[in-house]
Amino acid sequence: LTSNLYRPLRPRWSPDGRRIAFAARPGGNVDIYVVDAAGGPARRLTTHPDEDASAQWSRDGKWVYFASKRTGRRELWKIPADSSGPEVQITKEGGWYSRESPDGQVLYFVKFEIPGIWRMPAAGGEETKIRDEYPWSSWDIVGNRIYYHDGPRIRSLDLATGKITDITAADPRMAPRTGGFSVTPDGK
Repeated sequence: LTSNLYRPLRPRWSPDGRRIAFAARPGGNVDIYVVDAAGGPARRLTTHPDEDASAQWSRDGKWVYFASKRTGRRELWKIPADSSGPEVQITKEGGWYSRESPDGQVLYFVKFEIPGIWRMPAAGGEETKIRDEYPWSSWDIVGNRIYYHDGPRIRSLDLATGKITDITAADPRMAPRTGGFSVTPDGK
């Protein structure tokens, strides 16, 4: 699907399963791309000279969130998945990897080099820290739970109660900072 691009990074399926968003660095600059799952040319969404990475779909498939240092530090942005409009800055106090809540109303995210899991309204607003753990890119949201890789184990955080449950021991060869961590949609 991406044979003409250099090092595609952290691909993410669209909610409808028809497209894949990812970052790539042809020519040395990291930007966000979308490609049809059936194949074809990749479409470049971002063109800013600063690094744009960490692509993640909105739950409705209309937006692609990404992180960029275009303000001088990593912040979360979003761009229409169909390229119909400009990028919109979401966070103001830092942001790196993000996931929307299942209903698309809340954006959960981590910040680069600042421990914690944060949340804010997906439409914009005040950021709130909800945990001190720092799962980097190794986390996912299913239902009312955040699942994450916390060093030697995989855990889940119940967003309603704040209760943490150990799910299983993690393979010691699996580094917490590696991407690609995901949970099946049924949470099993």
